[in-house]
Amino acid sequence: MERFNTGNVEADKYFAAINAADEGIGKIINYLKEKNELENTLIFFISDNGAVNESPMPMNGMDRGYKGQMYNGGVHIPFVAYWPKRSLRVHKAIR
Repeated sequence: MERFNTGNVEADKYFAAINAADEGIGKIINYLKEKNELENTLIFFISDNGAVNESPMPMNGMDRGYKGQMYNGGVHIPFVAYWPKRSLRVHKAIR
C-alpha cells in the first residue's frame, strides 16, 4: 500500500484493491498469451452487487442506495467480457 499515499487510509486501501485486481487479471492474460490461448478464451470480469455504504468516496455516482438495498445503487454490477476472436457488442444497454 506504500504506492498509494493520498492522505486517506481508506482511499489508499481502495486504490490498493483495484491495483491488486488489475495485477491479477494481468497475470491471467499473460499466462493465456504464453500458452497461445488468449485468442480462444472468453474472459468475464464480474463483481457482486452494489457498493458499500461505508466507502470513503462516492461509489454509486448519481444512483441511490447501497449493497443490500433494492435501489439502483444496490443492484448494479460491473460486467466486462473480452473475447478477441469474436465481436462483442452491446445490443441493448439496460439502465
